[in-house]
Amino acid sequence: MHNNSIFVYQSIDEVLALSKPYFGKILTIDLTKRKISVKKVEDALYEKFLGGAGLGAYYLYKLIDKNTDPLSPENPLIFMAGLITGTPMPTAGRYAIIARSPQTNFLGESTSGGYWGAYLKKAGYDGIIVLGRSEKPVYININEDLVEIKDASELWGKNFYETQEALKEIHGKKVKIAAIGRAGEKLVKFSAIMNDHGRAAGRTGMGAVMGSKLLKAIVVYGEKEIQVANEKFYDYNKEKLKEIRDSTGTEMFRSFGTAFYVDMAQGLGDLPAKYYREGEFPAEEISGIALSEKY
Repeated sequence: MHNNSIFVYQSIDEVLALSKPYFGKILTIDLTKRKISVKKVEDALYEKFLGGAGLGAYYLYKLIDKNTDPLSPENPLIFMAGLITGTPMPTAGRYAIIARSPQTNFLGESTSGGYWGAYLKKAGYDGIIVLGRSEKPVYININEDLVEIKDASELWGKNFYETQEALKEIHGKKVKIAAIGRAGEKLVKFSAIMNDHGRAAGRTGMGAVMGSKLLKAIVVYGEKEIQVANEKFYDYNKEKLKEIRDSTGTEMFRSFGTAFYVDMAQGLGDLPAKYYREGEFPAEEISGIALSEKY
């Protein structure tokens, strides 16, 4: 590996042999049968797919075939954390959601930031595979070894923010919640799954897949430690965190969101105009700065 790498070891095999930044466990929750089980994951799968979207795609293709309807009970909804999700590494809080997309009918994958993915790992699980379809609205509550399927009839029809507050009243302010709003309930094919008061897994219609299962939300909480192979990881992390905090770009993205890049992309010719057939577009009115000033 490169001399500036976080780890001094020469291969992922050596890293995994010393300490595993994952738990080797994936929850499988069948909403049709109301059955909860834990799937053990072999080290070889982490070495090959590295968790996250890669491992999620592996399981998706084992569970569907070419005829699987994206909004049918046969389409699994997979939530998967990455290898370093839950560590202090900058941007390592993301998790991936994978299913067959109702938008494209192909592999659907969307990611979201915030704390939900880290808390899933801290609960002791690297992912969740949701199967089947409930007969009535439900939500899933995960608090380390406690995993429950609970009634969500009173939550159905609420938007994400209302759902989040209602579940925090039940399970405490520390829990993290991923949930759908009304669009997901109505199977809108571009609907999102939201978490942490505004973070969005907004691509490929994963909210519609969640809604098709009558699954309103997944609540997670845990305090398990996530290990790393080399203590130098933390020194490197402190150095990079300082660089990020001192960066002008960080402040701009914090103030104006991802859409701050619209102005930059316009200057670089990197806007996906007409499906990237062109690199420029009169997008000034929807840049992050314009949205902040006007709306």
